Amino acid sequence: METQIITHRWSTKIQNYNSEFQAELLALQKAIDYATTIPQQPITTLVDNQASVLAVDNPKSTNPVARTICRNVIEFQHIQVSWIKVHVGYDGNEQADRLAKEAAESNTKQYQTEVPNCHLKSILKQKMVQEY
Repeated sequence: METQIITHRWSTKIQNYNSEFQAELLALQKAIDYATTIPQQPITTLVDNQASVLAVDNPKSTNPVARTICRNVIEFQHIQVSWIKVHVGYDGNEQADRLAKEAAESNTKQYQTEVPNCHLKSILKQKMVQEY
């Protein structure tokens, strides 16, 4: 593997109802947004969540964040997204895990993201059971 150079760090605390998949896509979106500001320098963003990589590789993904990332990667052809194995010693991956843990444990304001459909369904199901 080529030398890893970390050019940007970002983290945030997400809502309790957000999934790990949503968190991974949000972080990837922020990385790609940053990468689009760097003119024509080849950039590969390494991701340890295979579902995220597959979602952003699919222009017809049902996830709007994944579709946005896909469009950006198509438009900015110097940017690539690649999957890596988790916890095998990639410095950037270890730093990303640390940032995620710190954000989750912090008292900072939570980032506002879309409520996942599965959470909404769960709430509706609970309401229906309570009212029945």
